[in-house]
Amino acid sequence: MKFTIKKLKIPEPFLKQFALLKKLEPEKREILVQELEKITSDYIEFSSDEIDSISKKSKIERKDLRDLFNLILEIFFIQYSDEQETSVEEFLKELEEGIKDTNNDNIIPANNEWEEYMAFWRSILSMDKTIGLLAKAINIRKDYNNQYLDSKIYTEIRPIFSRHINTDLANAAILYHNLKIEYKQALLPEHLFISLNPEDLRNLKKVIDRALEKEKNLIRLFELKDLKLINKRE
Repeated sequence: MKFTIKKLKIPEPFLKQFALLKKLEPEKREILVQELEKITSDYIEFSSDEIDSISKKSKIERKDLRDLFNLILEIFFIQYSDEQETSVEEFLKELEEGIKDTNNDNIIPANNEWEEYMAFWRSILSMDKTIGLLAKAINIRKDYNNQYLDSKIYTEIRPIFSRHINTDLANAAILYHNLKIEYKQALLPEHLFISLNPEDLRNLKKVIDRALEKEKNLIRLFELKDLKLINKRE
């Protein structure tokens, strides 16, 4: 059975994004398409510079632009969820029917606007080797439950006191590192702390250094085979 937008109950945020797209003037939609055609799929995100540039040229607010990007990526997710991979034209028909079936005037274009509206989606879905690859990469990344966000290491010295704390000065101490890892779980940020002694920290460095060497090796392989490697921006 094919999974299409026609069989999908569109959630409230999705309706909001469709309504935003409907309200966009055709000229702004055309500029959005032109600018998206310039985007490469080298990174699993849009950069701030790319968003600023498109916002300035299209005169679409940054927040609205992010909502539109999310909508476009979601439409690609839905299209790719079909294991039989329907053609763009087949999917466009399903998309049109899905929008009509909502009976929501806020997202359904007027009769004389459908042709231009669907032309926008036809142009977007033709970008399967750029925005489409980006959408797939983001979707695959979601398969990992815990996604790394950031980390810090706090180095501390803890003094050790004798039982005679009123008369004896501390004459020893322990040095340790507290590794804080921030990560995303089920779309929500979380964090944990891991205590490391100096030897633990050196062992962790060895593991990270080895992972970086593996990365360099794989990058050389991809370059040799002329394959695209999609990364998160550094």
